[in-house]
Amino acid sequence: MHHLQSLFTSNNTDLDLSEAIGIEAKSESAINLWPLFASLRFDEYFLSIILRKTSRKEAIHLLADVMRTNNTLTRIYFENCGSDEKYFVELAWSLRANPNHSIQMIQISDVGFGSKAAANLGEALEGFTHGLKVLELSNCSITTKGIQLLFHHLTRNWGLSLSIEHLNFGGGNSFDKEGSCALDNWISAMKSHSKLKQIRLQNSELQVNSLPNLRELEHIVHLDLSGSKIDGGVGCVGVAYVCEQAKNLERIVLANCGLVKESLEPIHEAILGNITLKNLKYSLANNDLGAKGLSYLASTFQKCNNMNRFSCIDLTGIKGKDESLSEILESLTRVKGISKVILNRMVSKLSAKEVNNPGCLAKFVAETPSLQSLEVSNGFGRHYILPLLTSLGNNSHLKSLNISGNALGDKGFEELGTFLRTNSSVYELNLDDNRITLTGLVSLRNSLTNNKTVCRLTTPIVDFEKILASETASEKKLAATRLFTEIQIHSDKNALENSSWNQVSDSLAEFTEKEFTTPSTLEPLCPVPDDVGLGLIRTPSSDDIAKQRSSIYMP
Repeated sequence: MHHLQSLFTSNNTDLDLSEAIGIEAKSESAINLWPLFASLRFDEYFLSIILRKTSRKEAIHLLADVMRTNNTLTRIYFENCGSDEKYFVELAWSLRANPNHSIQMIQISDVGFGSKAAANLGEALEGFTHGLKVLELSNCSITTKGIQLLFHHLTRNWGLSLSIEHLNFGGGNSFDKEGSCALDNWISAMKSHSKLKQIRLQNSELQVNSLPNLRELEHIVHLDLSGSKIDGGVGCVGVAYVCEQAKNLERIVLANCGLVKESLEPIHEAILGNITLKNLKYSLANNDLGAKGLSYLASTFQKCNNMNRFSCIDLTGIKGKDESLSEILESLTRVKGISKVILNRMVSKLSAKEVNNPGCLAKFVAETPSLQSLEVSNGFGRHYILPLLTSLGNNSHLKSLNISGNALGDKGFEELGTFLRTNSSVYELNLDDNRITLTGLVSLRNSLTNNKTVCRLTTPIVDFEKILASETASEKKLAATRLFTEIQIHSDKNALENSSWNQVSDSLAEFTEKEFTTPSTLEPLCPVPDDVGLGLIRTPSSDDIAKQRSSIYMP
């Protein structure tokens, strides 16, 4: 009740149940959700209902009952709520039974949604009489059959299909060839009229070679194909065509796509050749490029000194030698406007006695005045990180630094202490898992005492747990707990008192995905041009649908 009152008082129309006291089912003060949901049946105030990372299986069942009569809610957002497939099927049927509902954003993730629910949701979407801006069914255990049937129903409502701007089927779903063909057919039939701005299909067994019509996505802003195999054939050419033609592309994620130098070249050259692209966030993480691929990238980055092509480059997990690291860092200093660089796990030097160019990270930061954020975690070790810390004392442009997992030890934290006492530009710092003892924790606490800048310090929980496990005396465990608390309190205090933090935080947030804004008005179906839907192929026939109804649709 207090939670609802605070929402009314602040004119907040997003009903986020995750923030309600007693939402956890196992809590002694667990609330009964039935009266709350019953009150929503004819409610005209709340526009969205949200439940995140809280297992309340009955919530979807209750929401299904609400949607039979509620005509005000525009957004459904359920993440990891533990509900069963049958309840999602009920929800789909409620949406189908209520032609006057206003749902325009469906965000469901990390649940056992399943293929039956996907097929039934498809039937519901076929009957929508208004637009749908967001369709997110990520990590929902949907098989290729469910995906195929969902897109079949979307091809029967082109006004709705053309209104979709954000599509997310990433993770935990299985497109395979048939589902990939169904998606490609849907995209192809919309020609260049699709409003799709964001399409996320990461880790969904997508067959990129079956998606030649990706080139139709002229308005794409965010494309994520992570975990999809991209070889040197049709898939590679299709992605390259998107990169060559897209005028508004801001983020492309090709992590763990099995790319090698030869399959990357046409994609990368297309990006460099598209003069309309500016400030692109570009991820090639965890591909098999090796030293050869890194050398190729370095040779191309050298040419970016007169264009703001990239704002963020992620090369996480692309293994190279010392020479490869130095070469890529030297080239990145030439990338005009680069703001964030992610190099996690690029080298494995935790136990190395020496490295060829220990000052290369320090030199890179010093010579790249546009750089705001640097991630060099897990593998660089003392030989690379300590010279970097030494060089940052008077640095004025780096705002965020991740040096976690580098085995700095207590000695390394002494150098870290010098950096924290003299640097006044780094607001965000991640230094966990660096193999420190109680001594290192004391050094960190003491150095933070004189630091007024660090406002977001990633809790060093890994090191803290190891310290507690290694200490036998209760007084030392207590001392470690006290130090840990003081460290966190100090960074929180800085966040409250540092007048620049909000502005810096907003600047750093540019690299993360933004939350969707709940629709407050009802968007109509899009007008359907005459050429949309022509040449539609590979969709299940009516006979196929009838045969599958008993196994996948709700009877």
